[in-house]
Amino acid sequence: MSEIRSKIQHNISIYRKKAGLTQDELAEKLHVKKTSLASWEQGRSLPDIDTLFTLCDILQVNISVISGFEPQQSQHHLGDGVQHAINELYQAVDSISEYSARVGHELTPSLSDDETQLIDDYREFNDEGKEKVRDYVADLADNPKYKKCSEPVLEKQA
Repeated sequence: MSEIRSKIQHNISIYRKKAGLTQDELAEKLHVKKTSLASWEQGRSLPDIDTLFTLCDILQVNISVISGFEPQQSQHHLGDGVQHAINELYQAVDSISEYSARVGHELTPSLSDDETQLIDDYREFNDEGKEKVRDYVADLADNPKYKKCSEPVLEKQA
């Protein structure tokens, strides 16, 4: 797993630079913090799969390339027939991945900047911090004062 992490980390940096983007510019296009992008490039963490597909779209690179899977190099010792079958399999996987990314983007509602920021912040918390956030949000959700509704909530005068 660390080999894949290392390849993704290296390739994000390489292909970002090839695209002529700074970390700030790419982070903005991905709606993530620059620190998140920097941690991916340094190998401390990885983007989630949806973000990885978006990243590949922005950098105009295939998911198999960004993850370091290059069938021609890793399978060069196999016979032509087997190599051809492996290449076709990789192409099929890439097609499925591209389709999944397209369908996923169509089915996933767009997040506002505030929602994206909340998600980015949440991902930075440790388990205890995440639990506190969930507890606090559950408390807010139970309070009618903070619910969306068509009629305003009137507070009682003391």
